Amino acid sequence: MISEFSISFVGDIFPGNLPLNKNCGVASIDLTSEESKAHYAHLLKMSIGEDGFIIGNLESPIIKNSETAKSLQFAGKGEFVEVLKRAGVTHLSLANNHIYEHNKVAVDNTIDELKRNNIVPLGLSISGEDTITYINKEGIKIALIAFNEIDNHRIGDNISKYDFQKVCDKVQKLREDKSVDYIVLMLHWGDEFVYRPSNTQISQAHKLIDVGANFVICSHPHVIQPIEEYGGGLIAYSLGNFVFDMTIPKRTKVGMVLTLSLSKTKYEYKSHFVKLGKNYFPQIIENPKKCNTILNRQSKLMSNYKSDTYSTTYNKYKRRKRLEKRVFEKLIILKNWNKYSPQIRKEYISLFTGKFKKHGSN
Repeated sequence: MISEFSISFVGDIFPGNLPLNKNCGVASIDLTSEESKAHYAHLLKMSIGEDGFIIGNLESPIIKNSETAKSLQFAGKGEFVEVLKRAGVTHLSLANNHIYEHNKVAVDNTIDELKRNNIVPLGLSISGEDTITYINKEGIKIALIAFNEIDNHRIGDNISKYDFQKVCDKVQKLREDKSVDYIVLMLHWGDEFVYRPSNTQISQAHKLIDVGANFVICSHPHVIQPIEEYGGGLIAYSLGNFVFDMTIPKRTKVGMVLTLSLSKTKYEYKSHFVKLGKNYFPQIIENPKKCNTILNRQSKLMSNYKSDTYSTTYNKYKRRKRLEKRVFEKLIILKNWNKYSPQIRKEYISLFTGKFKKHGSN
């Protein structure tokens, strides 16, 4: 350990219910009592395992009516933010494709709730200018910037949108500030459920390090992807999930916690793996051998990312994962059937009956 100063990055944090988990997702967890808040905060803190700054990606908005959030999709409740605060979370990126699920009112409420709990929102754009958040500790100055690349047509102008050249220019300009020791980019990009980055992602991440970024920390695929040391910097292509009600495919239940230990002139890093339990909250995987084996295999696959073979196999794999997703969705409905309310069951029966009728009439 270089110094007492550390920053831990965690994967996607999802306080709502996924569409297939109405009434039984993360937002359905009872967080009304002090005992339950303390319990879940303890689970998070134990899974992170470090003091210092704790940073993640908040994958859905927080709405005012916590009771309503239980039955909605993509809607978290205020008590969840209180749990994050108790766990020591200090910064959360809102630069993702689901923060606008309930429009700007919910985004504004999310920002208010985070600030009320002393959690700094990242990835905001104010009057067309992407915000930079600074951390000053132990005489070290760190610049944090977050961007979203996924479905940018669905999010408002107050969320920072990823444009490769714009981000390169931003990093180069920031690097001219000699008071800044480290630049951290948080990027929401990539393809869901794919276990390695695309060749475009790899080349862009390399370029971002070349122009001055020190760390590129990424989210969205919902599965862990390799960590790469490049050009004196570090790239984490996907940290997977940290709190999420995904259960299928199996690897969406595994996430990574990346901890940086910083001095004025150099850094060290370490990582460990967590597994999401029945309550969708993480716990440390005590035997990480299998996870490390997977990461090493993925890292080897990345070594030929410039080749035509890499691009071809990646695209085939991406298409296969999309097909698998459709199958997984049906499996989740069957798995959750007894958890659904009568009204939600009727919705799915109506949905599938309509599909079958339409199919039969052709």
